[in-house]
Amino acid sequence: MEILLNDKFLKTNKKFLYEIIKEKYPNNFKDYILANVNGKIVDLNYRIFQDDKIDLIKKYTHIANLSYESTIALICMLAIEKIYKNKKVNIEYSVNNCLYLSVENFKILHKDIEKIKKEMKNLIKEDFPIVKKTYKKTEALKIFKENDDLDKYNLLNSLDLNEINIYDVKDKFYFFTNYLCPKSSWIEDFDIIYYHPGILINYKKSENSKLLDFKEQINIPKIYERSKRWTNLLGVNFASDLNELVINDKIESLVNVNETYYNNQLNKCAKDIIANNMNIVMLAGPSSSGKTTTAKKLAIQLAVLGKDAYVISTDDYFVDRNKTPLDENGNKDFESIDAIDLHSLNEDLLDLLEGKEVILPSFNFIKGIRTLSNKKIKMKDNTILIIEGIHALNPKLTDYIPEKNKYKIYVSVLTGINIDSTNRISSTETRLIRRIVRDNKYRGYDTLETLKSWDKVKLGEQKYIFPYQNRADFYVDSSLIYEYNALKKYAIECFKQVSKNSKYYYMVDRLENILSYFVEIENTKIIDDHSILREFIGEDND
Repeated sequence: MEILLNDKFLKTNKKFLYEIIKEKYPNNFKDYILANVNGKIVDLNYRIFQDDKIDLIKKYTHIANLSYESTIALICMLAIEKIYKNKKVNIEYSVNNCLYLSVENFKILHKDIEKIKKEMKNLIKEDFPIVKKTYKKTEALKIFKENDDLDKYNLLNSLDLNEINIYDVKDKFYFFTNYLCPKSSWIEDFDIIYYHPGILINYKKSENSKLLDFKEQINIPKIYERSKRWTNLLGVNFASDLNELVINDKIESLVNVNETYYNNQLNKCAKDIIANNMNIVMLAGPSSSGKTTTAKKLAIQLAVLGKDAYVISTDDYFVDRNKTPLDENGNKDFESIDAIDLHSLNEDLLDLLEGKEVILPSFNFIKGIRTLSNKKIKMKDNTILIIEGIHALNPKLTDYIPEKNKYKIYVSVLTGINIDSTNRISSTETRLIRRIVRDNKYRGYDTLETLKSWDKVKLGEQKYIFPYQNRADFYVDSSLIYEYNALKKYAIECFKQVSKNSKYYYMVDRLENILSYFVEIENTKIIDDHSILREFIGEDND
């Protein structure tokens, strides 16, 4: 049999992809996690065929990290189930690049951490196969019902599927939406950290790095727990709960409740700004977190409380495009803080604080130049300035202004809903879906352009945004628990723009897979005209 492997023809008598990898790369075969075969992502248990075009995917790419994370989580689940006699494990969220797991109706004991770690190492050493099998929907439903996996039973029952892939591992059945490694021995360096009432799994995320020490982020885990308590009260914990509401035409009530929850965050924030007697608010967040809508809605909340609020976007202070700084590859670095005219921004802010009238600039993104707008502002005693932009929490942005005079807000997709108890959706993927829809709607970028730029956007976030998120005085969670159901019809149309032959198609394949577990909200007119989601999907009559 002849195949094309990493652009080189190879004759082989092997049946499975992992066998070829072990033969061809005997010293570093574990560096490969997945493969792109004929434009589709597959795991390494894939059975090869004549003329397959195969590109191997190494560790530390985003999609490979997802697979590695799910595999190490599976091994941890097996260890916990053995130690605690088949207790149900929930994979919940990421905390400072570690994965948080909890046990349903049970608190993991600190004294058992070493037991869990030792059992995981034994399972890894055992080198057992992780085999994916395809079942008819009726068979899969029977398996999950017999195993009392009701969240998975309810999920599959809410979807129009004929078949489902289930992993058969050590005579147990597990459902993962991510692809898994072919054998347990693929897992290498890791650590287990006690994090009451559950645990954290720490593992390497990038090449040429060691296992990083865990540094606790106090505020964001609190937001996760607060959101979980709220969704529990609503009885909406997983995708299946949302799907049931959509199917039974009861989703509108949840949409309205969710919008009120978001607005209540801003009301609380506005009251805190006033209580602290602040007149400069710095509002930052990563791409597609909803900064623009959040800033506008916060201004309204402040107005309700008698304040005159102005929103100033740092995007309007971009240097002319021909002066944009270059990155290490000689490309324009629009994510850099030096892409902003810091001197002009600070001079305008000082003039405003000193009572002078200022004509705000406006950046023309088509021409790539900054001009003066017709917007004049002058601060009064009750005026509050809201400075909105990705760098707003970086002290370099407004270094003329003392830190004590700034109230700092971080807004992002911080929580969201998981598919089920073992399949989470990262906030990065949620923001990418939002950005694809928005770029198509408002920015004139097709989906392929958005996907091509995404790695650079993420790199900019790691460099310029995330290091400053812990400086915030207030955190706004801009996630909407129903948004996957609402975004689905818009996103699916955008995905059609990417050819299956594109090297970026695997990203579409992953996002499409996520959305496949959510039933579409057909009538998006039920979403408020001022919802944060309108920043991405636009108005229904557009």
